[in-house]
Amino acid sequence: MKLNKSKLFIISGSTASSKDTTLNELSNRGIIKTLLSTTTRPIRATEKQGREYNFITEEEFNKEEYIEKRVYKVANGDTWYYGLSYDEIFKCCNNVGNYAVILDVQGMRTIKEYINKTFKDSIEVITIMLQASYYTRLNRYLNRDKITDDMVKEAIRRINADMSEIEPFTNEYDIVLRSENNDLERNIKIIKSLCE
Repeated sequence: MKLNKSKLFIISGSTASSKDTTLNELSNRGIIKTLLSTTTRPIRATEKQGREYNFITEEEFNKEEYIEKRVYKVANGDTWYYGLSYDEIFKCCNNVGNYAVILDVQGMRTIKEYINKTFKDSIEVITIMLQASYYTRLNRYLNRDKITDDMVKEAIRRINADMSEIEPFTNEYDIVLRSENNDLERNIKIIKSLCE
């Protein structure tokens, strides 16, 4: 059956809830195409430019126009910027298919509202929240790169911040999926079934 409009899956979740892993698997298997957010945060050892994010400098970030922008202050005092450009959303309009992007709760609200006002006849938005236990998330976060004291502080800060910034808003999502260590294949099957 041929799609008559694009589907955009907005994936959110607490820190280390397996958002990037899920999105990368969906993309690698040809189930969806990825829309890339842009960020000024440092690239992690396991990441690749143009796969998880478009990594740029703050100066480059300030030259672009974004549908939504987010600013994060991290434990070591750095400021990281994130944004989703208009060009990324236009990909969904210009080429019918299944797309996905990782956004926080505020980003999800902004993009969903924008698409429902501007592109509701050509893009269907499906929101997914991934949830994992505190223990699982802390272990994942601390196994990402070579651990420094700043990384431990940032992990604890982010995981604790999630309790007020993400977890209370799960009722705003179309689907909430458990994302413990053995849930990836099940979650891929569920999202794939929604693409048809």
